[in-house]
Amino acid sequence: MNENNEHTLETESEFLERITPFSKEKLIDHFRPQGLMLQWHITNQCNLRCMHCYQNEYKANTDPDGPQLLHILNQYTQLLSKWNIRGHINITGGEPLISDHLFGLLENIALHKHLCGFAILSNGTNLTHQIAKHLKELGCAFFQISTEGSKDVHDKIRGEGNFEKCIEALKILKKNKIQSMVSFTASKLNVDSFEEVVKFCIKQGVNILWSDRYLPMGNGKSMDNELLQPAEVQMFFAKMYQWHHKLHKKWFQKTELRMHRALNFLETQEHGCDCYAPYKCSAGRSLISILPNGDLVPCRRMPIIVGNVLETALEDIYENSVLLKMLRNYNYVYPGCEKCQHWEVCNGGLRCLSYAYHKNPFMADPQCFKIYPELPNINQNSYF
Repeated sequence: MNENNEHTLETESEFLERITPFSKEKLIDHFRPQGLMLQWHITNQCNLRCMHCYQNEYKANTDPDGPQLLHILNQYTQLLSKWNIRGHINITGGEPLISDHLFGLLENIALHKHLCGFAILSNGTNLTHQIAKHLKELGCAFFQISTEGSKDVHDKIRGEGNFEKCIEALKILKKNKIQSMVSFTASKLNVDSFEEVVKFCIKQGVNILWSDRYLPMGNGKSMDNELLQPAEVQMFFAKMYQWHHKLHKKWFQKTELRMHRALNFLETQEHGCDCYAPYKCSAGRSLISILPNGDLVPCRRMPIIVGNVLETALEDIYENSVLLKMLRNYNYVYPGCEKCQHWEVCNGGLRCLSYAYHKNPFMADPQCFKIYPELPNINQNSYF
């Protein structure tokens, strides 16, 4: 792997040594979420090498075995039961369908359906009718794949011939009556193709379409010049809203375009539309991510290791991590947000993008079009 593409994980202690010393008064102790979502990366292996991927390591040497997976699952379900909250697990990778332990794990998750459900985040290339049937029987809530634009644009980003495999996967999901979700990752490479993705999803009968923004990290670090400017993000959100509104008006329309992501509301609120809902990053609060080797990070796109659940109890990590306590403080005004009227409902935008861009999640979203005319200079300082 090209060293220029590296975006290695750092530990919580390394991160805390880098940033300006913080005040303990800003830490949120004894926090209990109303629900707890786990994004669980059960393998680093993947059969694709997408241009914008946040990974840069695809080997199987850190993949967990069956007993380790069950140990992690038991910790998670016991925590849900103890706190009397409901959870949800998004199983992903790498490519989760590559893992030999996937269905053994899912069968055990199904035994805890009173506590949590599950979904699969996949590239869809290995999906078959037999696999889909089994997923349906186990209660899969939804199956997400990615579509990045027109056929040419999509295949440029995800690999030659992948667009047709995407279509086949969606047909399999529809045939087996599993809710389909399509993810679109917006960058300069594909933002002009979003309208084609919407029409594609309508044609294929996709249930849910949503979009996140490309981050310059992992394998995708090599295309950091494709990061959208703030004004381009605003135009993209405006286009999303137009399609959201259009689809919402057609009561018989099966495809829903969701806009509940960071900064989306800054555009939609001006129209007084139904999708106006301020969004705050949930990483470290109601969302945690676990990597194949057991490392726990607030979010896979914020790769700061706060502990390892194969070495330390999940509950202990959740309650004692300084970084997680910092992320739970919704009252702190991040540098760059001081004069913005929306900071109380926005919480600085996309935390993981701030980390990827500034190497510090406690900075304003660099693509925020309310405060930046263009991408700001990289700044790793913090006033914590």
